[in-house]
Amino acid sequence: MFKIALCGVVTALLATHLRAVKEEYRLFVILAAGLVFTFWILDKMTWFVDSLKQIQEYTSIDPIYMNCILRMIGITCICEFSANLCRDSGHETLAEQISMLARLVILSFSVPIVLAILESIHGML
Repeated sequence: MFKIALCGVVTALLATHLRAVKEEYRLFVILAAGLVFTFWILDKMTWFVDSLKQIQEYTSIDPIYMNCILRMIGITCICEFSANLCRDSGHETLAEQISMLARLVILSFSVPIVLAILESIHGML
C-alpha cells in the first residue's frame, strides 16, 4: 500500500506541475497512473475471488448470485474510475451520467438476488 500511496502522491505532484506547463498531458499522466493502480489491484484481487468461491462452497449459494456480485463490483470499479477521470478533466455532467448508469446497471444485476431473498423469506412463512 505504501508503494501505491507514494505513486499517487508523485502522480499528483507531476499532474500539478503539468497543469502549468502542458494541461493536455496532465490528463494522460492521471489516466496512466489510474490504469497502473487498476491493474495492480486486479492482480491482488485473486484472493478476494477465491474467498468468495469458498463462501459459496460453504453456504451452497448458487454460482449465479456470486457471479452477479462479482459483476457488480467490477462495474462499480470501472464506472468509478471513469467518472473520476471525467471529473478531473472538468466534465462533471458526463461523470454524473456515468455514475447514474452504473447505479442502474447494478440495480438490474441485483434483481435476481433480491428475488431469491424474497423467495427464501416467503418459504419461511
